Amino acid sequence: MIVLDASVIIAFLERRDAVHGAATAAVRDAVGVPKAVPSTAFAEVVVGALRRGHEATAAADLFFTRCLIAPVDERVARAAAALRAVHASLSLPDAVVLAFGEIHDADAVLTADRRWLGLTRRVRLVGAPEGPRVGADRP
Repeated sequence: MIVLDASVIIAFLERRDAVHGAATAAVRDAVGVPKAVPSTAFAEVVVGALRRGHEATAAADLFFTRCLIAPVDERVARAAAALRAVHASLSLPDAVVLAFGEIHDADAVLTADRRWLGLTRRVRLVGAPEGPRVGADRP
């Protein structure tokens, strides 16, 4: 199983995103591999899609039909809190994605956020943004 961060899904869905090509390749390379998206990352993607309109929301909904949208249980929440306690600059939603990957023994956690490199052994960076990140709240 691979865990997808919102940054990868947003880049996959939005052609203008700087890492769209890399995100598309990463998702296509994982055909046949179960994909999990913690419910917090799901919500993050849906917020952006709703802001962009019906077409973007429909595309996101279609993408999610191929993923397990996973609830955040106490074990994941506790592991996320532990990560956040050690890495103060890590947001809680990001910590949840990383913790989900650890608790569920994911093969990889895919992200487009280079700040995650080295936080866990499961992190795989998708792309190296050279242009604007669409829907990204931070660099």
